[in-house]
Amino acid sequence: VIAGAINNDDNGTNSGSAYIYPLCSYTIDQEICLVTVNATSTANEVLWSKPVTTFIDSFLVYRNVLGNPVQLGSVSYGMTSIFSDNTLGMNPNDTSYTYIISTENLCGNESSWSAAVKTMHLTAAHGTGSEVILNWDDYIGYPFQYYWIWRDTTGVGNYHLLAGTQLNEFTFTDVTAPTTGPLQYVIEAAEGA
Repeated sequence: VIAGAINNDDNGTNSGSAYIYPLCSYTIDQEICLVTVNATSTANEVLWSKPVTTFIDSFLVYRNVLGNPVQLGSVSYGMTSIFSDNTLGMNPNDTSYTYIISTENLCGNESSWSAAVKTMHLTAAHGTGSEVILNWDDYIGYPFQYYWIWRDTTGVGNYHLLAGTQLNEFTFTDVTAPTTGPLQYVIEAAEGA
């Protein structure tokens, strides 16, 4: 992009200043807001808040595969800021996944990668009597202070806060779990009390 002022004097001579702005080298870094599982637990959803700009063509989404970021796809700037990862072999019920994103400008140049955001994988096992033992892996993403443990005994998503743990604790035993009926749990990485 060239910008500036060119003046034409009476002798037909042009003079003035011109500035060259390297538009193609300008990229905008982008962070992930949230990675969550979809309503049917069949895909992870990567969400971000896109800036108001004309310099971004698309957002590139990566997932960590065997320690290396692999590009899964891209989302055009004009589309909703969400990417559903339902790629072959991906199953949010089996393990946690780590994601990063970047932007691509109109010339095809890529920005720096975002900070990594990792989902949590929750498992539940029967303990003694009616106990349910919950285990999950650590969340990586936004800063937080606690894990909240939510329980639904209705089967329709009516969750109630059951307990909380410190951010370095990854297990909880529900000693008051009902022995009949539906039972679901959600672990939330929470910022405060």
